Amino acid sequence: MWKFYYDEAFHDRNITVKKDIINIYKENSSDIYVGFFCGYKDTKESDVWVKYILFENKYKKIYTIDKDKELKATIIKKKNYKNGFASFVKNTVNFYRDFFEILNDSEIIFHISLFSKTELIIMEFLKNINFEMKFHEDAFLYSLTKLLYNYRIPKLLKKMINIKEKNDIEKVLIILKNMIKNVVAEAGSSKKKVRETNALKQLLIILDTAYITNFKQPQMSWRYEPIFIGFNKLLCEREINRTDVNLLIDEENNTLEAAKKIGNYHSCNKGKSHESIGLRISDILAHFFGELIVALECELKEEIILEEDFSKIDYKTKKLLSHKWFELSKEQFLLWQEIETIFYKYQLYEWTGYDGVFCDYPILVFALLEYIFNYKTYEDFVKVKAEKHSEYFNTFSCKKLAYIFKRGGSEPVYIN
Repeated sequence: MWKFYYDEAFHDRNITVKKDIINIYKENSSDIYVGFFCGYKDTKESDVWVKYILFENKYKKIYTIDKDKELKATIIKKKNYKNGFASFVKNTVNFYRDFFEILNDSEIIFHISLFSKTELIIMEFLKNINFEMKFHEDAFLYSLTKLLYNYRIPKLLKKMINIKEKNDIEKVLIILKNMIKNVVAEAGSSKKKVRETNALKQLLIILDTAYITNFKQPQMSWRYEPIFIGFNKLLCEREINRTDVNLLIDEENNTLEAAKKIGNYHSCNKGKSHESIGLRISDILAHFFGELIVALECELKEEIILEEDFSKIDYKTKKLLSHKWFELSKEQFLLWQEIETIFYKYQLYEWTGYDGVFCDYPILVFALLEYIFNYKTYEDFVKVKAEKHSEYFNTFSCKKLAYIFKRGGSEPVYIN
């Protein structure tokens, strides 16, 4: 029998607008929902738990946490992630080094779910719209989600979230098409934006054929079924029967209901993290990836457009990770390398990760981990200036994105 434990980070049960603020875009929030499964055979559990208890006791002392209290992932403060591994202080480096050492084992299985909340807003909006032409639906959804994520206009997104009737959809369509026209007009002279503006022109062609028939109220509650669709794909790939899986989920009724609905596992229950070492491990893993993604988002996203003045956007400067992400100590470099080695040696399966159509940041976080494998030693790494690493990583991650889109056939091209 197998035992799997699931926890999540940056979970919003509903996408809402309160006090004129969209909850998923608030400070310390993330567009990406992160869920993490960690599992092993029941015969392996005692070995993992013994190692974890030693780790936990050590860091409770370091962080002055009472013995009776839980060691939470949030003990690592957000400022540690600002520049990725390069901003990890000594205690953070040691914490993650010791933590991942527990998981450096071929008998331990990971699965990570990464889904965009902006994509859900767009999907619900599109449910009420039909088109007079055929096109690649995933490519269309990707391009539209990326547009509204990157050029974040609160006014437009709030209207999408708060649609109440058919007339609201018509108004949003007009605003959306005007927005795209403005971006194309302003970005048209930028060489950096050629591919983007071509995709946006295609979006306009498609949106010009849009029409609305029956109205269905958009639902802004989170979807939990895709989490288990991805997990089940990994189980199949790893040749693990679902009926051999005992799954424990951190306290969340919606997640549990979805697991029971489509899982067909031997058992499926919810538990409390302070009573389960397995849940505490998944909590740390979910937050590790979630916080790295938040740091990437903060570094690479465009400025929020408050006045719908698209001329204020910098269309010419290439968005790169700061050179500070690559100014590493030897200890930080080795930690980065050790974590990627675990994924490379033991988790190199197609369905280790599962995401939605808008997958830029899921791909980016794994590209970040993988980038370190371009350098065998710390000495090789520091031979390259940090500013060059920023450029090289940009090229490396763009190739990763291009490969995923080519494999999935998601070229943003319409069909006549």
